[in-house]
Amino acid sequence: MLAARHHRYDYVSILLHWATALLVGFNWAIAEGRGLLPKGALNSVVLSTHIVTGVTIAAILTARMTWRASRGKKLARAPGLAGAVSRVVHRLLYGLLGMTVCTGIAYVLAHHSCVFGWQIAWSPGSSLHPLLQSFGYVHGTVADMLVILAGLHALAAITHHTLLRDDTLNRMVPILGDRLRVPESLIKAAGTTLARLSSRISARD
Repeated sequence: MLAARHHRYDYVSILLHWATALLVGFNWAIAEGRGLLPKGALNSVVLSTHIVTGVTIAAILTARMTWRASRGKKLARAPGLAGAVSRVVHRLLYGLLGMTVCTGIAYVLAHHSCVFGWQIAWSPGSSLHPLLQSFGYVHGTVADMLVILAGLHALAAITHHTLLRDDTLNRMVPILGDRLRVPESLIKAAGTTLARLSSRISARD
């Protein structure tokens, strides 16, 4: 059973979201794996794939921001602290994603990277080159921060779905519906058990 329409994003937003998530995960993984490869043809192919995927992510991010600002469906945030944390996390994710793309472009330009045999010949001015290099050097660190935050974001969404039993994850995975939720009876039993243990510990103190 699908989640109700008013509880989920439109299908374009969902498609762009998961395309971004999958490509970011893939690009991070091949970048990490490339460090284990010796220099040579395979290493160059992996780097070229990484660059092309990064450009694709940049295009999808642009499309996603444009769609969100124009025709994308907007859902209400949770009230109070949970809603505030959600807004901060989403802004950080967008910010880190944009920074990852920009620093990646800076690295490619500063190092005249080669993409499947085609070398990027654009040469920045003498004053701009050191700036591009400095931005390029932090590309990996920013990407790591993005992946870590995205992982925590996904873990929080899974927790909302399975334990808190709300529609947070259904917004982007409407096919889930009420599947994979922990039964309420089990949650109540666990809460009761924890309360009893807490009372016993407090009594001993």
